Amino acid sequence: MQKVNVLGTEYTIKFDVPSEKMPFGGDGCMDQSIREIWIADFGESDRDSIKDLDSYRKKVLRHEIVHAFLYESGLWNNSGNVKAWGQSEEITDWIALQFPKMLQAFIDVDAIDLPEGNIVTKEVTVDSSKVAKAVMENVKKQLEERTYYPRGCS
Repeated sequence: MQKVNVLGTEYTIKFDVPSEKMPFGGDGCMDQSIREIWIADFGESDRDSIKDLDSYRKKVLRHEIVHAFLYESGLWNNSGNVKAWGQSEEITDWIALQFPKMLQAFIDVDAIDLPEGNIVTKEVTVDSSKVAKAVMENVKKQLEERTYYPRGCS
């Protein structure tokens, strides 16, 4: 089990949770009541599955960590009256302010692949142009692959 710091609150991450224990048949779940993040056991990749399960596992983990950040920051309970959340200046500002802390959480639990050549420790020094390029390449790759959000309680 790993731990991740989310705005001062420690969450436990449980990997390879059997499918029968995953709520709603999801690939990942964040339970704020017990401060846990569960990531499903994806087993082996078969012909009908995503081939790069490690990359997908990291994507699901990032997704669930973002849910934890939204909960711990108070946005979880205060987002019901915004029609176009993805276009909201509030969420844009929130991500801009919280991203450094989220990046640290992703690094701490190996939920993100940074460009090669960087040495990452708990104290991070990152070339922002390399990170921006890597993020854009990852977004482009995901759009090309038409990846979808994890299913389940997320």
